[in-house]
Amino acid sequence: MADAGLALLIVGFESFSPRILKWFKKGVMVEQNFRAAEICHKHGVKIWANYILGVPTDTGWHKEDDLMTVEGVLRINPVHYSPAFYTPVPGSMLYDFYKNEDQILGEEDNERLSNRGAMAPKVKGVDYEFLQAIMIDDSAL
Repeated sequence: MADAGLALLIVGFESFSPRILKWFKKGVMVEQNFRAAEICHKHGVKIWANYILGVPTDTGWHKEDDLMTVEGVLRINPVHYSPAFYTPVPGSMLYDFYKNEDQILGEEDNERLSNRGAMAPKVKGVDYEFLQAIMIDDSAL
């Protein structure tokens, strides 16, 4: 792949937690995320890893999901990290779930919901201080 000119691949891994991948209906398993990274490394393609922290499911927010994700991102050894706190997108099934459960922070603030930056908390019941402590991004390189 690198021989053909592909130098960097931006991959939306999103999570390395089975619970979160299932909740997002990603259609992949954690091992497939690891395998994709292995294939990229084998063929000399650098990885830019997008990942999401702070995702509550129907059973609430579980810090172990985020710890698994950070550990997974470190394991795949990307050249760039692109973290984001979960953003419920208006019009999506998950947005409707969080809205019905009254879990959205600043729901009427469209700017907050459209800003997927890692520093903007968007969902109730998530320990954002913990997430900032475990988050890895390019500033950690």
